[in-house]
Parts: sequence; C-alpha cells; structure tokens
Amino acid sequence: MPEPNGEMVVRIGTSPELVNRLDPCGHREGIICVRYLEGTPNPVDPQARVVSSAGA
Repeated sequence: MPEPNGEMVVRIGTSPELVNRLDPCGHREGIICVRYLEGTPNPVDPQARVVSSAGA
C-alpha cells in the first residue's frame, strides 16, 4: 500500500515490529525488482535510502 503522499515504502529487516517487511534471511546484499502496475506513461525512477530503525 502506498503512503498517503504516494510513496511506496519497503521495509527490510527481521524485527517483528516491522509490518509489511521483507526478511533478508541472513543475506547482507541482494537485488529488489520493482514492477509498475497501472503506471503512468512517464514513471519516476525508484529511489532508495537506508534509515536506521534504532529507537523505532
């Protein structure tokens, strides 16, 4: 589900507190494939950033 501002957030981690997360199963590196459904004619390139969940 997109956030209210339209962003799609992907959470990667093993913490059960992270809802809708992708569990890396011990891997430290990998590839995520993004598929656009019902996309616009000129989609924006996906952007990623790493944020700490410490204290969340």
